[in-house]
Amino acid sequence: MNEIAKVKYSGYFKQAGSLELETTSRSMGDLLSISNLLKTYLGLSDYESRVYTTILLRGGLTAGKIAVYSGVPRVKVYSCLRRLMDAGLVYEEPGRPARYRTFDGAPMFKFIADKLEGEARLLKKLSDMVRRVEEKGSYSDVWVFDDPRDFVSKVEELMFKVKQNLSIAAGPDGLALLYRRLSRSLDFVARKGVEVEVYGRPGGWAATALRELSYVYRVQEAMVPESIFALAMDYEMCALGFVKVKAGCFKVGPLILLRGKAVVKALWRVLTGTSF
Repeated sequence: MNEIAKVKYSGYFKQAGSLELETTSRSMGDLLSISNLLKTYLGLSDYESRVYTTILLRGGLTAGKIAVYSGVPRVKVYSCLRRLMDAGLVYEEPGRPARYRTFDGAPMFKFIADKLEGEARLLKKLSDMVRRVEEKGSYSDVWVFDDPRDFVSKVEELMFKVKQNLSIAAGPDGLALLYRRLSRSLDFVARKGVEVEVYGRPGGWAATALRELSYVYRVQEAMVPESIFALAMDYEMCALGFVKVKAGCFKVGPLILLRGKAVVKALWRVLTGTSF
């Protein structure tokens, strides 16, 4: 990799460059951060992103070495390498044994950086909208939670009040909450005859969640910000929440209830790029 790709992530810049990164605790942090970016924005699985990032940071490696350094079972490494080669991210260097290297990653990381910048602009727009709503007094309730279970209970309470249409917009972390903690409640709402729509951003395991949900509900892909979880209820109210998955645990922010068809319509356009 001849160029330095600067990727804005989690409030600071990480440099993914020149394959001269040393094997230190910092490079392990880089591995995790880059791996998360690949899962979110390129739709790679956890194993695929770990294989790619290991090759990126260490240079040409045999399949055996990739398994050792990435922690991916060797029987899974070869299928990951095939997928990465098909995607044009990795190539095989002939030899006995063969070694695998990454192509110049700068264009890919520029693509991710552009996505992140677009998401930052979207979040700024969302923040401005919520501030304007607050100034006009269009919100009716704000709940703050210490325990994710209380967040889930409040969301279920709101869902059960829906009469005709429930639309859900969720980033990857919000989809995790929906799929793992709220799927039964969603089924209950649908059995009452409520039309359910789910808007989500595919990527990594979230693509699996969207696929499973699509068997039962109407699902649309949308670049919803990563930590957003929003419910639009009968087009008249919207609950806007924030969910983050950290170390396998859910962290939740406040849940804001907004009222008014115009407010809900405008917010949904910001979150999903579509209108009701």
